[in-house]
Amino acid sequence: MYLQLQQLWETDTILHWQEVAIREYVPLKAVDTSSFPDMVPLSYEFRLFFWRRQLVGWGPYWTIGKHYRLDAADREVAFTLGQHAADRVNVPFLAVDLAKTEKGEWIVIEVNDGQESGYAGVDVRRMWESILEIEK
Repeated sequence: MYLQLQQLWETDTILHWQEVAIREYVPLKAVDTSSFPDMVPLSYEFRLFFWRRQLVGWGPYWTIGKHYRLDAADREVAFTLGQHAADRVNVPFLAVDLAKTEKGEWIVIEVNDGQESGYAGVDVRRMWESILEIEK
């Protein structure tokens, strides 16, 4: 299977120049396993935005399927992990995707340039108002 994927990747007009990264599959806590049977189950995943290492916005990663939100009990742990990622990466505008595993552990899924990331379920107006407030 890997060799087939490698061949497809190498001949793809968009992806061929990018490196391939193979990571361990980690089962995530599911929030919706039935709405989209041809997709991976929608997970308990969130996107956080940081401006100059300050949290300015966050929301559910998935905006399709069943509605979910960050439980108050998980908020502190998720925000602490997101802050750790923002401190380590230390760029002006950062998006951090976090998820809770089936085992109940929080993990960083990925980090990206904030200006290249979709807003997901983030309250956009509030996020940009927070950025303006920081810049005053």
